[in-house]
Amino acid sequence: IIEHNGTYDHADPRKYNADDKIRGKIAKDIWKNEKNMLKGIRKQGYKVLVVWQNDLEKDTENATNKILKFAKS
Repeated sequence: IIEHNGTYDHADPRKYNADDKIRGKIAKDIWKNEKNMLKGIRKQGYKVLVVWQNDLEKDTENATNKILKFAKS
């Protein structure tokens, strides 16, 4: 599974602090929910690659290479 995390909706920790509010939610709660969701997916036997919006926009070539490598594994 390839999870694309948007900077805003997923509260990229490189941009947001734990107590920042995003759409009425606290960033640390967003991170906790995301962590639990990914844990549940992995527990079902799936491999997960998380790709952040900022990484894809700032270094498309490197992000694409990571995605391709993940897809081939």
